[in-house]
Amino acid sequence: MPPRGAAPARLEPSTLAAAGPVAYCAPMAPETITCMECAGTAHRVTTPPPDLGFEPGDVITYVCEDCGQRIDLVAGDDDEQPS
Repeated sequence: MPPRGAAPARLEPSTLAAAGPVAYCAPMAPETITCMECAGTAHRVTTPPPDLGFEPGDVITYVCEDCGQRIDLVAGDDDEQPS
């Protein structure tokens, strides 16, 4: 897990394809999401760069407060659809 306040990682599309299933989200990632494992509340642990926000390709990490599951989402364009 990246340290709190660390710059988000950027992944190339070829790297994402090799990593397996990936969830995509809009560049403005919410503070919390619903956990895909237990339906609890997962909190964002990746902070966006100051004054920039997340950019397409940034990996945004969440951790569920109930089950501890780590969830990695990849920021995409608002109109981008994964292939």
